[in-house]
Amino acid sequence: MNSISWILYLASSCVFPLLVGFFYKHRFGARWRTFVCGIVVYAAAVASQILFILVLRLFIVSDFASVTGRLRFEKILNAISSGVFEEVARYIGFGWFFAPEQLNLPLALMYGTGHSWLESFLLAAGFLERRISREQKGIAVLAISSSGLLLSAVARLCSLAAHTFLSVVVEQARKPNQKIWLLYAICYHSLADVTCVLVLWITGKFAWVVLIQVAWASASVYLLFKICSRAGLWRDLKREETVAVREMS
Repeated sequence: MNSISWILYLASSCVFPLLVGFFYKHRFGARWRTFVCGIVVYAAAVASQILFILVLRLFIVSDFASVTGRLRFEKILNAISSGVFEEVARYIGFGWFFAPEQLNLPLALMYGTGHSWLESFLLAAGFLERRISREQKGIAVLAISSSGLLLSAVARLCSLAAHTFLSVVVEQARKPNQKIWLLYAICYHSLADVTCVLVLWITGKFAWVVLIQVAWASASVYLLFKICSRAGLWRDLKREETVAVREMS
């Protein structure tokens, strides 16, 4: 059962986003270049955030008297700064890699999928690297239950839904006089991350964190449909789908 759980976890982390990308490619004509741009943007955001955290550790975090207080401050800071750095990077990436007339719903969906894929890949790779390193050094490795792996798989799918939604939100911010959407994305992302951190502190159980992530993912899907309906973005999908079908035929 544990091996099946590992397969499901790795599939949800690294394979499923690629399958979603294939769907966007063949159904709506989205380009893999857009997927790669999402990867690059996430990498830049993470690198910038790490540098920011390291600088703050030198000037602020080191002043904490207790280790617990310092760790909690770092967790909250990381949650808030993730929203800021990732969404600002997403916004800059839209302007850097794409012309304004290129921006549409299929592009935003593919962009967010690439963003989510690298996040999931890094988490899975980092976890496996630490596990292998501990085994090679002869350090005891705690066994991970099948339920824990399945919950992690669900968490990765929730992350994909959230990143897809946030990419659509930030894409709206690239329209004239619509930069307020960037603030919406930052607040939404940061609040979701902070909520997960607080729930983990209060309950101490990963299952409750995943439940919160499912709630945020459900809200993301609902809001995505609402935004697309009100902004008329479904026309982008229908138009690109028609173009893709013509090119294939």
